[in-house]
Amino acid sequence: MKKFLPLILALVLVACGNETENTTEKTSHKAVTYELNFQEYSDKEADCEGEECTEVKIVLPQLRGGDSLIAAEVNKKIEDQYRQLIKSRLPEPRSTGSWESLAASFIEGFELFKMEFPDDPTSWYLYLDGRESVLVGDTIFTAIIDDSEFMGGAHGNTATLMQSYSLMDGMRIDFVDRYGTKLKEVAEQKFRTHHGISEVEPLNDAGFIFPEEGFILPENIGYTSKGLMLIYNPYEVAPYSTGATVLTIPLSELDEKKESV
Repeated sequence: MKKFLPLILALVLVACGNETENTTEKTSHKAVTYELNFQEYSDKEADCEGEECTEVKIVLPQLRGGDSLIAAEVNKKIEDQYRQLIKSRLPEPRSTGSWESLAASFIEGFELFKMEFPDDPTSWYLYLDGRESVLVGDTIFTAIIDDSEFMGGAHGNTATLMQSYSLMDGMRIDFVDRYGTKLKEVAEQKFRTHHGISEVEPLNDAGFIFPEEGFILPENIGYTSKGLMLIYNPYEVAPYSTGATVLTIPLSELDEKKESV
């Protein structure tokens, strides 16, 4: 019996080693958990009373937890997008500096305008609001930004901007690459149904302004908990008076080329 003890001990050690290895492997494949937080910045016209005051509000969605490197990479991309959005609305276009300084610069632009046109009664506003952004499962983050402004003119301008990122690698998702021509086919069917346009009627005859080659996908597409959302903002394929067209495609209607969300 004694001569078998070393062999028995060796087998026990191997078994324990395999169990530890399997446990480690399972832990390493466990999905990391992210949280969504929001940073808010705002500024307002000085010495203004009442509701009609020039103001700017920025609500920036930010990932926390999970893979810190991927979170930092995605956050940087979203921040860069915000900076480009506010850049064109400043008296001296710039995208660097603190958010407080960028917000103050927007107010300064209005003050310069009032110096040149003191009798103009209108106030300005700029809202970049990312509070509709969502985490879809443990692998997708969709930044949804409501961009609304008025800086003079007949009316304000609004747009909803969407970008989806894979939390596996931090890259923005290319939906055409993921779904192929199926996405365009299903999207056109949804668009026609939404606006009551038959399959044979040319879209531009129904009052739209698609290019000569016909139907195109919108610039803003992203995952939500209800499926794939597509947003045609005002002026994108229709006059301002038509407003935005928002379509939702359940993922079951798409033949994915890659893994599901």
